[in-house]
Amino acid sequence: MTISQFLVNNKMIEFAKLIHAAIGTDKSWAVILVLAVIGAAFFGLLGWMVDAAYLSSLPKFDIRMDSANFANPSLPYDSQKDSLIVLVVSISNSRSQSVAKDWNLYVKTVNGDYVRALPLPMAETLELKSTEPNSYKKYSGQDALYVKTATKPIQTGDGITGVLPFLLRDTSTSELKNPETTFKLTVIDAFGKSHVSVKTTAEFANEIHFPIIKDR
Repeated sequence: MTISQFLVNNKMIEFAKLIHAAIGTDKSWAVILVLAVIGAAFFGLLGWMVDAAYLSSLPKFDIRMDSANFANPSLPYDSQKDSLIVLVVSISNSRSQSVAKDWNLYVKTVNGDYVRALPLPMAETLELKSTEPNSYKKYSGQDALYVKTATKPIQTGDGITGVLPFLLRDTSTSELKNPETTFKLTVIDAFGKSHVSVKTTAEFANEIHFPIIKDR
């Protein structure tokens, strides 16, 4: 036996004596049980630290639907049955940088289930008008959020605001304006994780809902 082996064995014996003295017994099974608990606690802590480090390396998006605008679409869509939904959305990232892609909107009316709305490409110019005085907004194709977030990673601490247009089949604007109608917006980060924001029409109460949307 080498000197190093002797010292290790001595330390292990001293450690075993210490455990025996601490638990007040000379039974081997009790020492084994204590060692198992210590080992489980150590590796459990180590696993938690590794998992926490992994989670901190993932993006964490905060999505906010700032406003929802409803209108009857123009051709080639059915203005009598379909509805146009234009969302103004803000997204921020509090962790690692990432793109945000595959934006999807699901709408649940009062008597229905969630239905996926059809994402629409932004036109060169999108005008939002209201019957109220001075209520007018104009967006360009550069305001399309799906382009902004997919072409350049959102850096840690940064935020982006943009527009997302959708078409919802077989649903009237009056159904969308019902306070209990629910909107669920989802997006995927670079690691394939889904991020979700949910809001009801009632929660848009302080926003202006534009009755006329002209796309040119």
